[in-house]
Amino acid sequence: MFAVELVTGLQNVKAKQDDANRPLDSDVSPVLPAQLVKLRTNVFIWEVLDHFRAHISKFWPVEKINLIKDEHCHLLKVYNLNSILKAAINKQDHQTSFNLG
Repeated sequence: MFAVELVTGLQNVKAKQDDANRPLDSDVSPVLPAQLVKLRTNVFIWEVLDHFRAHISKFWPVEKINLIKDEHCHLLKVYNLNSILKAAINKQDHQTSFNLG
């Protein structure tokens, strides 16, 4: 039964595309550090955390999910106080890899 539900669910997954069949960028949630430091915490909650809440609640307890807001606040404080971190984050762009070490 699990395999049937998995296959059925995967059949509904579709990439968002524009009229020229290119990947659609306009409805993508901001999740990279360079994007997150530009968001006020209430915007972060609305655009990122709430957007993924149903999915992550399957794996994390509510307490851990609620800590994400505090971690975002901490990221903003450290970003604004630490010039080395700020410079490293600011040089990221859309081509920066998640694997960049």
